[in-house]
Amino acid sequence: MTYKVCDYSHRPGFVSYINTDSTSPQDGWTTTVELNYSGDEATPIKTFKTKVLAKEYLDAVRSGHLNDWNKNGWYYKAHGYQKPQWKVYAVPVEEVAQRSLSEAVLPL
Repeated sequence: MTYKVCDYSHRPGFVSYINTDSTSPQDGWTTTVELNYSGDEATPIKTFKTKVLAKEYLDAVRSGHLNDWNKNGWYYKAHGYQKPQWKVYAVPVEEVAQRSLSEAVLPL
């Protein structure tokens, strides 16, 4: 089983996630895209082999985003945003297999 760390509630109609540019919990790079986004420009989502490792990234990202919310919550509320709810989600096996196939380089 693999896991991902996402926030589906902060910005209506969008999902935020930790992307593959992240190399450690302290530099948790995030990307926000529309829920039904199918373009190639977005940085791929980072998946974790263990829930413990995903939780380390979750704690770091959650802390940073909640600090930002505490400072700028009035602005976010005025523009229709909600308090971030970062969580660890299990990734279905089909989704992992599909992503692996799409990233594979096939010889000509």
